[in-house]
Amino acid sequence: EYAFWKKCRTKTISKNGKNYTIFQYISPVNTPRPEAYRSDFFAAENVPEIKRRQIWNDINSAAESGWDFSSRWLSNSKTMDTIETSNIVPVDLNALMCWNMEILAHLHGEIGDTNRRAEINIERAKFVDTFEAVFFDDREGSWFDFNLNTGERVDDTYPSIAVPLFTECYSSLNSPMLVEVLGTLQRKGLLQFPGGIPASLIRSSKQQWDYPNGFAPINHMVIEGLRKSNHPIMQQKAFELANRWINRNYEVYQTDHKLWQRYDVAEDHVRSANDDDNEEGYGWTNGALLDLMVTYSKRISVSDKTITSDVSEINDNEPIDILIKKLENIFGSWIS
Repeated sequence: EYAFWKKCRTKTISKNGKNYTIFQYISPVNTPRPEAYRSDFFAAENVPEIKRRQIWNDINSAAESGWDFSSRWLSNSKTMDTIETSNIVPVDLNALMCWNMEILAHLHGEIGDTNRRAEINIERAKFVDTFEAVFFDDREGSWFDFNLNTGERVDDTYPSIAVPLFTECYSSLNSPMLVEVLGTLQRKGLLQFPGGIPASLIRSSKQQWDYPNGFAPINHMVIEGLRKSNHPIMQQKAFELANRWINRNYEVYQTDHKLWQRYDVAEDHVRSANDDDNEEGYGWTNGALLDLMVTYSKRISVSDKTITSDVSEINDNEPIDILIKKLENIFGSWIS
């Protein structure tokens, strides 16, 4: 898989007189997606014919990212005919590839291939320098996506800027940078919502990966990135965010008796992101929720409002570790 990304999804860019090789989502497909042919066709309906294939290529590239769709890929933050995924170098993708290098080096060490482990460790060390040079903004105190068209970092703030905390794609000697990133997340307003972290602060796009929708993967990565730091303020913020996310999931579950693909995190009153295409029983929601419940089982409490017969023995405001034990009796020991 890593060989595929290096061969098919890299690009060399120049910045401040130096060349850097980075990763991006860039699909080779420039036609409407078979599974969404009608919507893709009409997305480019009002675009000159010569530009339509680029629109469809960018739509396919955005779908490849998993953020399908988001103002993050739209030049005007609103309409699909301004999509420019191929111009955006995502900070989170590159952070994940940095982590991939670390994992591969570890696995080669486990099988005794110390030479290959050393090679990948050197490659990762160089990439950490690339990562900081391309994505980190000293003035803002955080990493940001990079726009190939403008040659500048993208000003709009998305929680994906915290993914490098999760993958630990930074120099171990640069710990003050981590506190700066937390300050940026707070200053930009991403951490203020009662139900978790929204996919963006953009309210005008009407795309699913935008305000007020929160998704389990990005909430989980932000929380874990803060938790894994050695800084008590960051660790406390991780706990607070986990508490909000777990309780939003659980409160909606009490009403709907379901776990959802995404949640409205912005309102004090409890609801899911109630669109027709919000899917139930979603794997990433289940997995992130269970992991956070186990991680914070001694600290977080949940408050029941409506109890179903399946969990009728669960009491108000009980610790998560007790809840996990009772859920084990219902669903089996695989939960823990």
